Amino acid sequence: MKDMQKAYQVAAVAVKQRFTEQRPKDLAILNKISKKDIAVYSGSYDHVEKIFQCLKLPIQINPNPQKLDAKIIFVNCSNSYKNQLINTLREQVENGKWLVTSDWALGNFIHHAFPNTIRWNKQHTSAGWQK
Repeated sequence: MKDMQKAYQVAAVAVKQRFTEQRPKDLAILNKISKKDIAVYSGSYDHVEKIFQCLKLPIQINPNPQKLDAKIIFVNCSNSYKNQLINTLREQVENGKWLVTSDWALGNFIHHAFPNTIRWNKQHTSAGWQK
């Protein structure tokens, strides 16, 4: 994981540098983010919270979904999610919140939260890279 942490740190520096040079208005928005704006739910594989930590952005990790006030919700991939979390976050999205997930959350979270909208095709992402 040491290599991934280094990658997160390099990416954070690159984002801030690019925003400083090319997108100062976006940098101003990024700098105004408060802890109540972003919620991250832990998973088994992805760790988006580490990216936010490298960007020095305050976030809520695994907040009570019933009391969620975040505008943007990140769900890391996991082998399973509690039905209550799925249902509550679906309601939050239906009420205007933004949901960001990784591809691996598709079959275990998105498919259940939003049936008949998007679903996993039973192929792993690595399948397309194998020749």
